Amino acid sequence: MHIEYTRLMSLALDKETTPAQATDLRRHLDACPECAALWQEWQVIDARLARAPMLAAPDGFAAGVQARLAAAAQRRRQSYWLGSGLLIAWGVALAALLALVGMAVWWGLQHPLEVSVILSSAAILLSNLSRLLCTMETAVGVINGAAFLVGGGLLVSMTGALALLWVWVMSNTRHWLRPAMWEVR
Repeated sequence: MHIEYTRLMSLALDKETTPAQATDLRRHLDACPECAALWQEWQVIDARLARAPMLAAPDGFAAGVQARLAAAAQRRRQSYWLGSGLLIAWGVALAALLALVGMAVWWGLQHPLEVSVILSSAAILLSNLSRLLCTMETAVGVINGAAFLVGGGLLVSMTGALALLWVWVMSNTRHWLRPAMWEVR
């Protein structure tokens, strides 16, 4: 099948071909049996569509489509502004973090003695946290380990159940993803 001639067939059915295009199409249809068969099918379909009665759209159809298009446009605008705001917020946060790191490095270069005191304090804190975790491990060993695991499992299960309940309740709420401040008045 030849795409340029299917386009010409479509134009011919709509009676929009020039005389030169119509002559070119007739010559091609005489030489190409595949396109000629397609042209016959298209003419039958066009005749059936021409005989079919025109159906009127239901009342309020156009208004409903316009309302849905307006709502979709509003959602796109909200998504655009929300995405833009999040991007700006991430950019500002990253710039602030880089500024803080730069200031900390600059301060550290200006005050090497204080940096060594801070680093040694951090090492002591990590050491103490490590001892605390070892002590907790010993305490769990003294307490029945199975009871500790059951309690932890129950805690995790209840947390998961409450999270699922919250998602179910919120998904059954009418506007759970669209806060009132986003609503158009």
